[in-house]
Amino acid sequence: MTSGGAMHMVSESSDRRHVNYVAIWIALIVALVVSLALAFLQQRQLAATLILALATVKAFLVIAYYMHLKFEPRFIAITIIAGVLCMAILFFGLVPDIVHVYGK
Repeated sequence: MTSGGAMHMVSESSDRRHVNYVAIWIALIVALVVSLALAFLQQRQLAATLILALATVKAFLVIAYYMHLKFEPRFIAITIIAGVLCMAILFFGLVPDIVHVYGK
C-alpha cells in the first residue's frame, strides 16, 4: 500500500461522525424494559405485535450503529436489507402453515 492510500484511509475514517454508543445502549435498555412491561398486557395479540415491533427497532439500532452498517457503502446496506426481506418473506410464508398445524 502506498503512503497516499494510507493517507486516504485516515481522512476517510476521520470524516465519520462520532456516535454516542452509551445513548444507544440506554435506548436499547429502555426498549427492553418496555418489552418486558408489554408482556403483562391482557391483550396478548397486541402485546406480541408491539414486542415484535420493538424488537425490530432494537435490531436496526444494533445493525446500524454497533455493526457500523450506517457508515458502510450503500451496496452493503442494500445486500443486508435484501437478506432481511427474504427472511421476512420466508417467515410470513411459513406462519400460516405453523398456525394451521399447531394453532388453536
